[in-house]
Amino acid sequence: SAQAMAISEYVVGQVLALYQPIQQQRDIQAAKTWQITPFREIWRTNWLIAGFGPIAQETAKKVKAFGATTSVVRRSPETGPTVDRAGTLADLNTFAADADVVVIACPLNDQTRGAVGEEFFKAVKPGAILINIARGPIIDDVALMRALDDGRVEQAVLDVFHTEPLPTDDPLWSHPKVRMTCHTSFAGSGGQLRWQELFLNSL
Repeated sequence: SAQAMAISEYVVGQVLALYQPIQQQRDIQAAKTWQITPFREIWRTNWLIAGFGPIAQETAKKVKAFGATTSVVRRSPETGPTVDRAGTLADLNTFAADADVVVIACPLNDQTRGAVGEEFFKAVKPGAILINIARGPIIDDVALMRALDDGRVEQAVLDVFHTEPLPTDDPLWSHPKVRMTCHTSFAGSGGQLRWQELFLNSL
């Protein structure tokens, strides 16, 4: 997929932005204060990726390069060079128990609709980051808001929503633990070139 490269970079970039105290560092610079700023590394974090199409494959490749561990739920539970543990959708909640980062990258269908709901949030590792670059209805928003409010989920990064454009009165816009973007994770600078290469290769 021509979009997989951009979306996988978006996913890693969002996690780095949450793990690295960039704004704090800017504030320290502005105050001319000499201060060490510890940060969390992606190294040795556990990533759970739902789906294993081109976007998920590129994401797994990138986070493995950081030294992370990957668990994948997919139709056929096969491991490989970028997959440490594999299962099916039935394993989603089990795998969530030790996931530091959960990336939703699966198609929307009858099985995945609402799959990230109350049972998932009961099972998820406290403090996890949840990222959705797939489709909005895979996540139960009411259950997500509860999980964010009670600390089960540390941050949600959402690029897709039940309704797009997202209505201005939706509470996701202003929730302090939500980072939302307007279905823009595909909009990398290399997209046009990759589409052209794909077209020419197909021709």
